[in-house]
Amino acid sequence: MKILFATSESLPFVSTGGLADVSESLPHALNSIPDVDVRVVLPYYSAIKNGYEHKVEYLTSFTVTLSWRRLYCGVFKIKHNGVIYYFLDNEYYFKRFGVYGDFDDGERFAFFSKAILDLMSAVDFFPDVLYANDWQTALSIPYLKKIYFNDHRYRNIFSVFTIHNVMYQGRYGKEIYKDILGLPEGCMSDVMLDGDVNFMKGAIQTSDRITTVSPTYRDELLSGYNSFGMDKALTLRQQNFCGILNGIDLSLYPIKKDKMLSKKELQKELNLKESENTPIIAIVSRLCEQKGLSIIKPSLERIMSENVQLAVLGKGDYMDEEFFKYLQRIYPEKISVTIDFNKELSKLIYAGSDILLMPSLSEPCGISQMIACHYGTVPVTRETGGLRDTVRCYDPNNTENTNGFTFYEYSERALTDTIHRTLELYSTNEWNKLVKRCMDCDFSWDSSAKKYIEVYSRI
Repeated sequence: MKILFATSESLPFVSTGGLADVSESLPHALNSIPDVDVRVVLPYYSAIKNGYEHKVEYLTSFTVTLSWRRLYCGVFKIKHNGVIYYFLDNEYYFKRFGVYGDFDDGERFAFFSKAILDLMSAVDFFPDVLYANDWQTALSIPYLKKIYFNDHRYRNIFSVFTIHNVMYQGRYGKEIYKDILGLPEGCMSDVMLDGDVNFMKGAIQTSDRITTVSPTYRDELLSGYNSFGMDKALTLRQQNFCGILNGIDLSLYPIKKDKMLSKKELQKELNLKESENTPIIAIVSRLCEQKGLSIIKPSLERIMSENVQLAVLGKGDYMDEEFFKYLQRIYPEKISVTIDFNKELSKLIYAGSDILLMPSLSEPCGISQMIACHYGTVPVTRETGGLRDTVRCYDPNNTENTNGFTFYEYSERALTDTIHRTLELYSTNEWNKLVKRCMDCDFSWDSSAKKYIEVYSRI
């Protein structure tokens, strides 16, 4: 089976969030399955050129037709982790500082989506499945179904579209339909939602199968909870819509046998008072409302007066960053705050901490709670999206399948009560048993990759 994995970012080349993790680890997991050939395509951003310019191989170039435009597209290739990656080059669109957030993002990613289809003939790789991820590659599916189906080489290509975060849909004024998209006249209803062109809706309407990154997130999207208006379109396709939980690449997170040694290293690295019996609470996250900051902040002001330490790593909203800096000034021996995205430090925090705090307002899947369990760090999470699917709340009367502490009500009181319950167990003999159950959880990609293959096979 041949699969072309279309994405706007991927580790180790360029990353702004969880999509980049998936775009590295899932293709590698799929490629490990016998008789599966997965290749990945993404834009050739300046950030990639700066780090990999002398490692890539130039293959060819072609012209992309985008409405009335005739645009150059170069093709570069690199092999990473056994997987072939194609970089599509156009300096006007991608030689910029950053990845997203430009005034012409609609045009940039319409170009990229169209170029994905032209890439197939340019490198003579016609997949069985075109697998598009999020709004940046969503238009590749309407282009496949509405324009390229006339070419016999494309006629037997099926399509799967994955929603990683429905909050970002690619919404633009309807005037871009003719001027930029260049889709046939009769296709406007496929991409229109509430009076706007909506890239994600176009993929939902025309793809053979739709997936999202956890079963609970699928249910939430269909119910209208945090669906940002996409629930009606998804309800019409719900028979072809499923949730498959993301995984983590365990090879990226090596474990030391002595967890207490990791804790001492963490306290030393972060200039925290070395104390074997003081629980360390970790926050490794974007610092924003979606991640629960509005209930974390008042809760921590109560909790920090107790015998705990706090390790914070992340970047985000200015006021949230300033809050943690303020808290660190009050408790300099108890709190360490690092305003950064630092992969290596994050591993040390996961490994050396005792508790991970992740009370998200919404969380399509989340991987921090999986990484934490892998290292034996007990997650405290809110019951939403993938957090609900991966963390099972501790019950003293039925401990067998539990691996953390959870709550549902989005409030400071519910979070604080849950942290207190966690700290109460920390001082008992049951804690080490819970830590072992966390580490016994299997969050590898093996199971999820097989489920994706089942979806591909069914179509």
